[in-house]
Amino acid sequence: MKTNSSWDLLKILKPCPPIPWLCASDFNEILHQREKVGGARRPYNHIENFRQALEICGICDIHSKGQKFTWSNNRRGKEFTKERIDRAMANKEWNELFNQAYCNIMVAIKSDHSPLHVNLQHIEYGRGRRNKIFRYEATWELKEDCGGVVKVAWNNDQRGDTQAGMLRFKLNLCKRDLLNWKEKATQQAKGESSRILTTISQLQDNGDGSNIDQLQILQRKIEVSPAETEMKWRQRAKQHWLRNGDKNTRYFHMQANQRRKTNSIKSIADNDGNVAHERRT
Repeated sequence: MKTNSSWDLLKILKPCPPIPWLCASDFNEILHQREKVGGARRPYNHIENFRQALEICGICDIHSKGQKFTWSNNRRGKEFTKERIDRAMANKEWNELFNQAYCNIMVAIKSDHSPLHVNLQHIEYGRGRRNKIFRYEATWELKEDCGGVVKVAWNNDQRGDTQAGMLRFKLNLCKRDLLNWKEKATQQAKGESSRILTTISQLQDNGDGSNIDQLQILQRKIEVSPAETEMKWRQRAKQHWLRNGDKNTRYFHMQANQRRKTNSIKSIADNDGNVAHERRT
């Protein structure tokens, strides 16, 4: 069987001698019958073969949060099925090294599988930083009301004794009003996004195939437009070129992440070699 071949491969991948090992994947198998809703019961020998492979490999589920099920066929009525077949598992050595780690099972939006996000520990970067430099976001151009904010601010009463002074005054007004508009719009978007994600989570966890249309409508609402995604990462990568028609944002995402890693201070050492990971007041 193909499944047995997968378990044989998993056993081959087991590190020897033992080193910290995390294995997160779509295993296409459940560990318990309660991890499946709808459709025929999973044959016991299939589940048992999976359990034996995990026992031989010495891995088990790490602590998880979020969704109960990770996959659905998104069919309606009696044909509806959902299962927990995606999981993050680790051996003893990995769990001892990352004892605060957990797997966040997120809601499924574009795929029929839920994304798995393994969080190793809670770290906050950038605490105590000064106010960020104001930068105009290219994606604001896609918002209908952004132009109106700029127009009102720019046409405000002019102040300043010189042309440069009046220009500076206008730019400062635009900056102030854009920041206020951005903060309000961001809070509204976060609130709406949070409500939609909560509803999607409830529908995916408790759904029985009768709410597929409602679920798909909510999933479309939460999606970010491709144009907005491309503009965001293009600007953050500080690149001035993009091949015409190229919608792959992976390169720009990688560049922006590398800049953020370079600009962040995760630890600092004094002359005696003492290392500090947290900011002290």
